[in-house]
Amino acid sequence: MNTWQADWDKYNEDSAEPQRIAEVSKSSIQHSETSIARIAQRLERLQHELINLQIGEEAEEQLAMLDEQLEEKELQLEQQQQDAAQFQSTVEQEREKQQHLSQKLSESRTQLQSAMGRKASLEALQQAALGTDSESWSLVAVQSNSSKQTSCR
Repeated sequence: MNTWQADWDKYNEDSAEPQRIAEVSKSSIQHSETSIARIAQRLERLQHELINLQIGEEAEEQLAMLDEQLEEKELQLEQQQQDAAQFQSTVEQEREKQQHLSQKLSESRTQLQSAMGRKASLEALQQAALGTDSESWSLVAVQSNSSKQTSCR
C-alpha cells in the first residue's frame, strides 16, 4: 500500500505541476497584459504630447513671424512719424512765408492806393492849372483832403 500511496502522491504531484505551471503562466500573462495596457496608455499620452509639441512649435514659428511683422510695422510707424514731423515743420514754414507775403501785399496795396490818390490829385491839379474851371479847383481840394487821410492811415 505504501507503494500505491507513493504512486498516488507522485501522480498528484506530477498532475499538480502542470496546473502550477498553468497558474504561473496565467499570472505571467495577466502581468504582461497589465504592462501592455500601461505601455499603450503611456504611448497614447506621449503621442498627445508630441502633437501638442508640434502645435507648440507651429505656434512658436507663428509667434516669431508675428514678432518680425511687429518690428517692421514699428519701423514703418517711426518713419511715418518722422515724415509727419518734417511735413509739419514745412507747413509751419510755408504759413510763415504766406503770412509775411500777405503783410507785404497789404503794404503794397496801401502804397498803391496812396500813389493812385496822389496821381489823381496831381492830375486834378494839372487840369485845374490848365483850365480855370472852378469845379476843377474844388475837386482838387476834395482829392487832396482824401489823399491826406489815406496817407495818415
